[in-house]
Amino acid sequence: MSLFDRRLLVITGKGGVGRSTLSGALALAAGRTGRRVCVVELAGLAAIPPLFGLTGRTYEPRTVGRIDLRGLTAPEAVADFGRRKLAMGGLLRLVFGSRITSAFLDAVPGFQDLVQLGKVENLLTEPREHEPRYDLVILDGPATGHGLTLLASARAMSDMTGGGPFHDLSAIIARFLSDPVKTAIVPVTLPEELPVHETLELVAGLGADRTLGAVILNQWVDPGFPTSGADEVQTALARSAPDWARLLRTTREGMRVQAEVGEHLASSIQALAGAVPVHRVPRLDPHNPRRLVARLAERLEGV
Repeated sequence: MSLFDRRLLVITGKGGVGRSTLSGALALAAGRTGRRVCVVELAGLAAIPPLFGLTGRTYEPRTVGRIDLRGLTAPEAVADFGRRKLAMGGLLRLVFGSRITSAFLDAVPGFQDLVQLGKVENLLTEPREHEPRYDLVILDGPATGHGLTLLASARAMSDMTGGGPFHDLSAIIARFLSDPVKTAIVPVTLPEELPVHETLELVAGLGADRTLGAVILNQWVDPGFPTSGADEVQTALARSAPDWARLLRTTREGMRVQAEVGEHLASSIQALAGAVPVHRVPRLDPHNPRRLVARLAERLEGV
């Protein structure tokens, strides 16, 4: 089953592995298949817009081709929820705008995650009259630890409340997130020991959850030179050009470590989650973000 056949992709991974860049590239690749796609950032972040030549972030969608970009914050999602589900009308600003209510809601574990996920789920299942109908939403999720908390927030809130509109919302989101036909979790990692270790901890933390759709191994470096005869070349260089010999030795060692880490990731994912694909994405020049995303999208077509 293709990742793009799902309705929701949740991108997560250790900080600095390229989650936002890959979220944009996946959106572009999915848009090229004719799907209408929305990329969502949480907590007021705005790393995605520059990848498409835009700046800042807005709660309302901005359209680039077949892709919409949206940035959510918990207060905006709460206000939206109040209008849609609680029919509060003029009371909305009074209740949710008060410092007492805001402080209380901030103290509720997982509440901010829940209301933002609620907006994401609503975009897919109950868009308002003026909102577009999306085939796919790509959520540029938080780093690994918070990612697990985010994914668990709906089930935790459902257990905590026991009834009422937030309980109902929690149950709907929990069902959506646990449906492997609708949702796929996509960790992003690098071919390095620490990011791979954190990725495997994330996969193990998902437990019996079968929504792990794929793992993206970002910034993979192809050797770029033939491996046969490399020992002889290095020996010759050691006599005539020792600096080049050291460079070749360092490069070969890096390739060896990368290969070992990649093999460890693939075998461990298979042991933990079965036949989940690991997609290797090459390291490309990051200095032109729009070109970088376009080239990565080419590599991600058909995932």
